[in-house]
Amino acid sequence: MKAMINLVATRQKAGEPAELLRWYNDHVTLLMGFEDLASASLYRCTAIDQAAPEYVCLYDFPSLAAFDAFEASVAKERARQVMASGWGKQSLEVLQRSQYLTGGKRMEPTSSSELGVHIQCLDVTPGPAQAAHQATDEADDFRRWMSDSLYVAAARTGVNRYAWYASLDQRQVIVLASTSTTISPAWLSWWDLPASDPLGIAPSAIKVHWQAGYQHLSAWCR
Repeated sequence: MKAMINLVATRQKAGEPAELLRWYNDHVTLLMGFEDLASASLYRCTAIDQAAPEYVCLYDFPSLAAFDAFEASVAKERARQVMASGWGKQSLEVLQRSQYLTGGKRMEPTSSSELGVHIQCLDVTPGPAQAAHQATDEADDFRRWMSDSLYVAAARTGVNRYAWYASLDQRQVIVLASTSTTISPAWLSWWDLPASDPLGIAPSAIKVHWQAGYQHLSAWCR
């Protein structure tokens, strides 16, 4: 059983930021009527970047089966009805809704507060060596490469904490990184900072779908 996230990216079309936060608080409260929705975290983009979504909300589930059950739940339907008839209908636009399996997380102790979170949505092209492997081997090789590459890049760029998630077909990954200092420009393309003896099998290419700095606004948990 593998944990996963449902990522929902949105843009506020009307109203004040405080209204949006109140709406999200009610929306998540309704969704958490489904008992296997473990937590939710809301982030707001801090950069003026049209390519990156204004808001990103991550919903944590213990497994893909739990998410499938959530999709057909009474709680989700109730939240949908409220959104379709209330403030959210006119004031919020959904830009992306995607599911990702949890790849890994690393948390270094830090004595100072974190300045923010950098979120990357990356498109991945598998390499020939990956394509030649069985599906399970390919997944393990890719996971090993991701884990090692992020570890090496974090050590070189001063990133204290990071987490990554992969889509079911491993063609897209989400990476969240935080640091007690300004994020290093080198982190923006961390895959170009390979180890001298890389582990696993690297993909053929990684392309930025979107990335930006974010502020962690709210967290809901049980």
